[in-house]
Amino acid sequence: DADFSSDKEINQNLVGFYRHNFDFYDSLLIAGVDLLHSAADDTSYDGRSDAEDITQEWDITADGTSPFFQFEISPTERLRLSVGARRDEIKYSAVGYKISRGVTTNYDESKTFSQTSPKAGVTFKLNEDNNLWFSYGKGFVVPSRTYLFVGSRGIDPNPNLEPETAEDIEVGLRGDISVLDKNLSYDIALYRTEIEDMLVTDDATSMFTNAGKVRVQGVETTLSFTPVADWRFDMAHTYADNEYLDFVTGTDDYSGNTLAYSPKHRLNARVTWMPIHGLSAELEMDHITEYYTSTGNDDPNGKEDRPDVYNLRVSYKTGPWAFWGHVLNLTDRKYAERVGYDADDVGVNNTTGREFEVGGPRTFYAGVSYTWK
Repeated sequence: DADFSSDKEINQNLVGFYRHNFDFYDSLLIAGVDLLHSAADDTSYDGRSDAEDITQEWDITADGTSPFFQFEISPTERLRLSVGARRDEIKYSAVGYKISRGVTTNYDESKTFSQTSPKAGVTFKLNEDNNLWFSYGKGFVVPSRTYLFVGSRGIDPNPNLEPETAEDIEVGLRGDISVLDKNLSYDIALYRTEIEDMLVTDDATSMFTNAGKVRVQGVETTLSFTPVADWRFDMAHTYADNEYLDFVTGTDDYSGNTLAYSPKHRLNARVTWMPIHGLSAELEMDHITEYYTSTGNDDPNGKEDRPDVYNLRVSYKTGPWAFWGHVLNLTDRKYAERVGYDADDVGVNNTTGREFEVGGPRTFYAGVSYTWK
């Protein structure tokens, strides 16, 4: 069995804003509006080509109007304050039909979502090279047309979905320090976000749904160090502790479970060699720790443990010419970008219930560019 879908999409986005610098306390005002329009035709066929019967067809438009502003001021030389807000008004219109088990269901749906999202921030200059900062904000994410009307990869849509709302607090330290008489750049941030009505997949019903409450928290660190002129070392690390605080659906209670596809640690490390002017060769390693493959944290195959992936990038620039080449998955490891688990698929065609998004094999890219001045 197989099916085929055809998607046609047009997206238009216009952002206009006004910026004004004031004479007092190095203050700044930015105000504007973000306008969005998209139109999509989604058609699904019960077979491998458009010669087969149509099982689902949608014409969907989305229109958004989002005015915003931000004001910044420095009451002292070391202190910078900012405050802002954004008002989102987004409307979906969807007309279509779906054929299931010989029954045709017609749809004419209209959904409107609105939210005001404030934000505020403080930056304090400890010295010329280091800053301490704090930010607070609220976020707003509307369900996509896939979640609301179309569905995806065996997951049914849900036109009754609510938008995600989030409250985020972050505190961090960034700057430069001297290590062995060399400059080390760093950026360390602690974050905590609580999300209401997070958009997830309900394993029990194979439908998109809203989880009651989710907490996402952790530490993000980036470092860059150049011990000698022709070598640079970069590292980005994330520690994440992501948990469903309240998620009850049907007879299943996932409260206290770890979010699926959410490794505790992710490390991206790069070493760059720059032997001559204009030439650089970068070796990158991407590492993640094991993660749960389902919302229920109940995959009998255990957690997924993806192998490390290595990439090589070389570039050379001379005058207006630039040459580059990439080798992705340098060691040609077999791996999956993402692994899921569905208990209903266990035993079907001798499967373990796991679903894989296969990562790419060793892949080569090369290019050349010329810049006219």
